[in-house]
Amino acid sequence: MMAVTNWLLEGEPWVVYRTRMDLMGESFDSPGVKFASIDLVQHAKIQALLEELLDWPGQVLKSHKKAGLLLHKLVFIADIGIQPDYPQVALILDKVRAMASRSELPPSRFAPCTLAQPASPTAIRPGATASGSSFVGFRTSPQ
Repeated sequence: MMAVTNWLLEGEPWVVYRTRMDLMGESFDSPGVKFASIDLVQHAKIQALLEELLDWPGQVLKSHKKAGLLLHKLVFIADIGIQPDYPQVALILDKVRAMASRSELPPSRFAPCTLAQPASPTAIRPGATASGSSFVGFRTSPQ
């Protein structure tokens, strides 16, 4: 198992971060995790993704099955370990929360595929991870 773990620790920053947190059981405060977290948010691919997310809510939703939707990318950055208090992410989440607080949904023909209204059990999208919903600051649905 150590050979596999060592191999994973040589990977992309998001792999290193998740390996340390999930496989090695390191705490968020450990030096290795902190370094991996910094490396993660500074990676060019992640910076490009965060820059794209600043355009929230993005295009009109015609189907929630398209992986390129900002909705899915927001959940993705939560799943790989980017923290909601990172300055660029905080700006994105402010936009998401502002829409929800005004009971506005992102442009869509399919309301169930977007942010649920604040008064209802909320979720980012059907099947969204609990980390994605809590990342935005919403309660997760009991499903």
